[in-house]
Amino acid sequence: MSMESEAAARMGEPVRHTTVVSHKGMGKAVFTAGMARQLTGVSGAIAAERLMAGKNDPTALKGYMVMALGETHLGFLKAKNGLLRKSAGELLAQFPLADIAAFELGGGMLTSALDITLADGTVLNLEVPKATKGGAARIGEALKGA
Repeated sequence: MSMESEAAARMGEPVRHTTVVSHKGMGKAVFTAGMARQLTGVSGAIAAERLMAGKNDPTALKGYMVMALGETHLGFLKAKNGLLRKSAGELLAQFPLADIAAFELGGGMLTSALDITLADGTVLNLEVPKATKGGAARIGEALKGA
């Protein structure tokens, strides 16, 4: 089953595009934990994860997620790790497309910042891994055309 069809089943509407995103700071946390593990072993990695967990994120969306553009909503689903690819898990949040005020995709070497501003002023601070930046750009273009 494709990621689009998994997301559509959970969102209850057809899905046009999907991509994998994460909360802001996830790439740095993964890199920091990996370096700490290399330099100091498991205890260093645990300490690095605790330091990174202290950072405050204004959204409740955490970890890797599948961002899915449906006909009427932008949904965020938990990303499940599979043998060959990620798949869409439980629905974490969805926002009506009419409530999306801005979709700003930045640049970066390993990850790109993605800020989604809602009509009520809430900003979802996310990041996109380099491998899935094209999917995020397609969602942004589709939102501009909607």
